Amino acid sequence: IRIDSAAYVGFACQQAFDSLLAKVVVWGPTYQAALARARRALAELYVGGVRTNTTFLRAVLDHPNFVDNAKLTTRLVPDHGSELVLAAERAKDPLLSGLTQHGRDAADTLDHTIDENEEDDGTFIRSPLHGEVIEVRVKAGDRIVPGDKIAILTAFKMEHEILADRAGTVRAVHVRAGAVCSERQPLVQLELAGLGEQSENQAAADSINLETYTRPELERLRQRLAALDDASRAGVIKRKRHSIGRRSVRENVAAIVDEGTWVEYGGLAIAHQ
Repeated sequence: IRIDSAAYVGFACQQAFDSLLAKVVVWGPTYQAALARARRALAELYVGGVRTNTTFLRAVLDHPNFVDNAKLTTRLVPDHGSELVLAAERAKDPLLSGLTQHGRDAADTLDHTIDENEEDDGTFIRSPLHGEVIEVRVKAGDRIVPGDKIAILTAFKMEHEILADRAGTVRAVHVRAGAVCSERQPLVQLELAGLGEQSENQAAADSINLETYTRPELERLRQRLAALDDASRAGVIKRKRHSIGRRSVRENVAAIVDEGTWVEYGGLAIAHQ
């Protein structure tokens, strides 16, 4: 049994690379012997601080099609993904089997990261995922209401807006732009609003008519898109196209497609060029 890894206690997973932490490599004189060693290795493996796919891999090793390698194909996970996930969720925590069977002291082995199921006093707004902080939108002393943007995180090349789910005043900010945060890591801590204050703030948010309200950045986008329409360039179209008996590109398109079915992409990029 061999484990290849560059991770160490205190290692922070970076978003610039894939999520591979370690490789567990086993060998045996027969397929069944190698399978038994792989099961033992994963049963004794423990990684603290981040969630891993260890229980899923154990479910794969226990699947009948994996045990009987005559039935094993590369379609195992795509074809049996749901049952593998269920088996992984039902599996015993490898921490319990790995630590207690070998008499190791869990207190000396576990790190002090907060368990995702641990209750707190409700004053923390936590990160829902592991990612890099792109922007922090609040500072100490800011008053926020549900729906306010707290921060923007990026994970797997996608940006995620972290929104407040309660009202209060920011007591402390625990992250900064460029930092990597783990799942459930506190982003900010609040002084929770009293019922009266929360109702007042919520009333202000509820006063916005969502049927007529347009966010400022969306309105600016609409204005830029409108500037591309032929109606906004009537003089230019008349001078350069109509005066020589031709139509604009958009007029040509409108003549061959049903009204309302044409969706244009990339107009702003082309205009910029």
